[in-house]
Amino acid sequence: MISHFEKPRWQLLGIPVLFMERRVADVLDQLKDYGLYLDNGGIYTSAYGRRLDLMYHIDLLQLFHLQFPVPPSLSLKLGQMAELGKDYFTGAWRGRAFEVASLIGLDKPGLEILDATASRQHFRWFEELRWALLANLLLGRGDDLVGICDYVQPDLFFDEGGFDRSKADNAAYQLVAKHLRREVICLDDAAVKLVETSRGRRAKLIWKTLQAAQVGDVRIVSKSIQGILEIFRDKEFDPDGRALTSWDASILWNIAEAVNCLPVNVPEELRNFVITRASLGIT
Repeated sequence: MISHFEKPRWQLLGIPVLFMERRVADVLDQLKDYGLYLDNGGIYTSAYGRRLDLMYHIDLLQLFHLQFPVPPSLSLKLGQMAELGKDYFTGAWRGRAFEVASLIGLDKPGLEILDATASRQHFRWFEELRWALLANLLLGRGDDLVGICDYVQPDLFFDEGGFDRSKADNAAYQLVAKHLRREVICLDDAAVKLVETSRGRRAKLIWKTLQAAQVGDVRIVSKSIQGILEIFRDKEFDPDGRALTSWDASILWNIAEAVNCLPVNVPEELRNFVITRASLGIT
């Protein structure tokens, strides 16, 4: 709840009201088709339909975090989002997935049915992983997080995501997945080497946050997450775009909370970009 004297987060971040109203309308419209995939008799190809549903659930999550008023018919649906994220990576549908043939390089019309191996070779994973991790971290679903993270192995193809992510960013999420699988991460790990020799700051800050969280160093966790938030504010945040919050910082903040590495301390104007249980009003 916010008082009459406080501005909601969407106003503090300067997001236009017309954009927020349009986003509410888009979410309401898309949720009518939730779960309608060709592999279960619906209308959307297997991966695209699930990706679309995940995308609109992250929009819904951001609406609640940003404290924008929504119709009574809209609830947070965080549990549904967590299940959807788990299904995207672990669902049986991957063994018989429908995809447009031309989108996987086949010179023919119509649809192709992919097995689990081909699904892994063709279906995007980076943004979907971040959305799935965030929802399941917020709900503290440790076993489901392990199942999702089992998908993230070194054989995955490079996915630049929606914001021109680098190979080092992909490698950083290999390390996030290993952390959530409770694996020991060795300094000679190929992903560690790729991150530490990269030019970009973001991947290094993600790795530094994981290292600090493991040993309970709140100061380094806070400093690293602040750096990630500054990158997001300066390079990714767009009041008229989809990424209204930092999914990287939100994931890392919730990882820190899960290991009781508290309190994470960043300036309030940056904290408005971070989705937590507290920001959603979840007790």
